[in-house]
Amino acid sequence: MKFPQLAIGDAFSWQGEIYVKTGPIAATHSASGQNRMIPRSALVSPLGAVVAPTPPPAPALIDPARALAALELLHRRCLEIVAPLLPADAETRAELEQALAAALQQARSALQPPGP
Repeated sequence: MKFPQLAIGDAFSWQGEIYVKTGPIAATHSASGQNRMIPRSALVSPLGAVVAPTPPPAPALIDPARALAALELLHRRCLEIVAPLLPADAETRAELEQALAAALQQARSALQPPGP
């Protein structure tokens, strides 16, 4: 049987691997969950039972409190590192500190969940 003859959701074997058809030219590998394009001309062997693909593991989430603490630490260290390199000019120093504070605020905002 050729690949287009399968219905979406049908399990089949192709090149010694088991897939589930997910689109007109796409299928998901049943073991790895990887998507793959299947040629329309591919000869496939339908399987009796539908094999649900295993979803890939969810990425590990970072605790927001730890992420914010790391950003605060980075901000403090940046100020410490650049302080000896700055001229004594108070205005230039203040501009740099403001720029770093703005960057810190942007990073904090990026960590916030999107609003409705």
